[in-house]
Amino acid sequence: EKHNPVSVSGIVIRPRTGEILALATLPEFDPNNPGAASPDARRNRVIADVMEPGSTFKIVTISGALNDRLVTLNDHFDCERGRFPFMGRVLHDHEAYGVLSVKGIITKSSNIGAAKLGIKLGANRLYDYITAFGFGERCGLPLPGEVRGLVYPVRKWSKISVAQLPMGHGLAITRLQMVMAMCAIANQGNLMRPMLVDRLEDQEGRVVIRYAPQRVRQALHE
Repeated sequence: EKHNPVSVSGIVIRPRTGEILALATLPEFDPNNPGAASPDARRNRVIADVMEPGSTFKIVTISGALNDRLVTLNDHFDCERGRFPFMGRVLHDHEAYGVLSVKGIITKSSNIGAAKLGIKLGANRLYDYITAFGFGERCGLPLPGEVRGLVYPVRKWSKISVAQLPMGHGLAITRLQMVMAMCAIANQGNLMRPMLVDRLEDQEGRVVIRYAPQRVRQALHE
């Protein structure tokens, strides 16, 4: 009501198994009368819409740098008082931060801090972590309309991409991809395939098919 958004989505997932406990997107429609709703209302935005993730994407860069043991949470980086010239561009923070620890970069959501971690990680390793977390590929949810998002290979990056991608710019992702990446961090680095149902039953209530959690890959070391 305050921000009057075009749409809003909510997802609740059990990280250990990938089970979807709740999934909703508004505006909604009546499935018994879909023709009465607009195409926008009928689209499952959780899997069919893409966007730049922005600051939520910083977890990929920071967890990658920690995973490669390039930094610890207590290492410090100069965040340049909010202005960082890099490759002919000036990167900005939402506040004029000075020196922050890696932990501070996370808690303050520093763009410049994340950019410096991305530069330290390097383009190839940054790309490795982006793809390891499942960005650029479908999550495999058995619903129609899921898209892959947009992740460029390193050869198509600009000179500034290694600093912009860590703050969530220069790629497009789905809401489900972002949630599954968050779940991987909560699940000891294991990226799971989202699970919509755990079993199918016949009319008498007998279990016909039972589904098991599926691990896609180890995105991070334990």
